[in-house]
Amino acid sequence: MYAAITNLKLKPEHFDRVTTSAKNAPERFKVQKGFVRGIYYRNREKNDFGSITVWETKEDFEAYWDSIPAEENERVYSMITEPLTQTIYEVIVDFASE
Repeated sequence: MYAAITNLKLKPEHFDRVTTSAKNAPERFKVQKGFVRGIYYRNREKNDFGSITVWETKEDFEAYWDSIPAEENERVYSMITEPLTQTIYEVIVDFASE
C-alpha cells in the first residue's frame, strides 16, 4: 500500500470553502480504483490544509491524480499561497487494520 500526503497553504478567505468541500469528498474517493482510506486535516491559525490518502498501489494513486480535471486543479491553485507539496510513501504498518 501507499500513502499520498498532500499539503496546501490556503488563502484565508478560502479556508471555509475548502473545509466544506473536503467534507463532501469521501464519496468521490470511495469509487476510485485502489482507494483504501483517507483523512483531511487543517490548522486554521497557519492556513494549512492537507490530506492523507492510502491506496493499494502507487499506480492507483497516480491514475486518480492524473484524472483530476484541469478546471479543478486551476480552482485549487487559485486558492493557495504557495505551491502544494505532495509525497508518496510506501506503507509498512497500517494501524487501522492491526
